[in-house]
Amino acid sequence: MLFRSGGGYGAGGGGRRPAGQGQQIQLSLPVDGGVDAATLPEPAQAPYARLHEKVEQGQQAAALEEADAAVAAAPDHAGLLVERAILRLMTQDARGAAEDVQRAVELDPKSGHAYYVQGILLMHTNRMQDALKVIRQATQLAPDFEACHHGLAVLGLGATGDAKGVLQFLEQTMQRHPEWVSLLSISLQLRQATQDQA
Repeated sequence: MLFRSGGGYGAGGGGRRPAGQGQQIQLSLPVDGGVDAATLPEPAQAPYARLHEKVEQGQQAAALEEADAAVAAAPDHAGLLVERAILRLMTQDARGAAEDVQRAVELDPKSGHAYYVQGILLMHTNRMQDALKVIRQATQLAPDFEACHHGLAVLGLGATGDAKGVLQFLEQTMQRHPEWVSLLSISLQLRQATQDQA
């Protein structure tokens, strides 16, 4: 699967999710652990800033090194662990990503960002129903995290095949968040797919 990050794409294994006949929807995985950089301990702030510079430059391996440094400076910060998990997944370390996410959930059981990545990991192992359940939970915990809604739509479509139902979910969500461009993109793809099938 190709995961969208802030600075490009990172390979996660697998393929894109179907939108309809011959169409694909890309699953969004931003490097976002819900971290408020101003609240980080001072030794973690510089590597955290460099981490996001590297992500913007499309350098996931270098960003992972900075994430390692940030986590070393603040080992009990759930958001940093989530961001390192995302980078580990992008660099083909699913086991390390799973360990980071598990630790993040233990540290912050209300982290919607952590549950979202946990859902991606479940999807990565073809446990689609479990992934859908976890991403629903993530959406409830982090209702303003765009990627959760994006993932819920993609997984919902894959699990049910109900393009019209997913389209309705997307349209309702976009009424509340018209700025979420990734949902508009999926919505347009689904609308085209349902018209092509009619």
